[in-house]
Amino acid sequence: MNKRVLAWPICLFMAMTADMLSTYYATPDLKNERNWFVSAMHFDWLMFLVAYYLIGFFDMALYAYHAVKIRYRIPYHETIKIFSFVKQHIKYVETSFILSSNKSLQKLFAVCINAIGYFVIRLSFLGKVFAAITNIIEAIFEKNYKVVKQSADSYLIIGNNSFLKSFPKLENIMINWIFYEDLVEVDWYPYLTLTAIFVLSFFFIRFEYRRMLKSQQQQPVTQTRHASLA
Repeated sequence: MNKRVLAWPICLFMAMTADMLSTYYATPDLKNERNWFVSAMHFDWLMFLVAYYLIGFFDMALYAYHAVKIRYRIPYHETIKIFSFVKQHIKYVETSFILSSNKSLQKLFAVCINAIGYFVIRLSFLGKVFAAITNIIEAIFEKNYKVVKQSADSYLIIGNNSFLKSFPKLENIMINWIFYEDLVEVDWYPYLTLTAIFVLSFFFIRFEYRRMLKSQQQQPVTQTRHASLA
């Protein structure tokens, strides 16, 4: 297997492990775990780890399908344009609705899983990295600072002997991260996700375009004129 194919699963696994370690550091008893599903199901650490890594391995399986299973068949003489794979995807969707053959439905399935496999592992990685950073910041804040409410809109932050006292700018970033965390996770998260998907779309187009060119160079000239997904 190509070593580059293993890069994203390894990165995701490392991010997941960092997320779990930082979660244990921040809330060893899971009482303050921010994941609503874990809190609602009253998971202990064993159930949490099993469910968490099962979801992660499912993301990796989707990525493996995208990276390994998908193969284009494109005659060498057929011109490939940067957006030609988009046209092919649209053609497969139309064919699947017009025809009821298993082959067309398999192509539609391949198109959907191909795109999902590309995006899901990258979005999951970014989410795990964000969660790990948040867990560490929350743990440092909880262990070294105390928040005293003075009025409806006024809070007093009392710091203990934190090492961040020597780094006032870093301390200010941490405090602002804590106070804006709920706003980011609840209000901004959907927009940040859509922005990430939009940016990743350009990399997806570039990836598929390069894969089509590589596949075309490996196909014999005697093939049919129409491109297809294996």
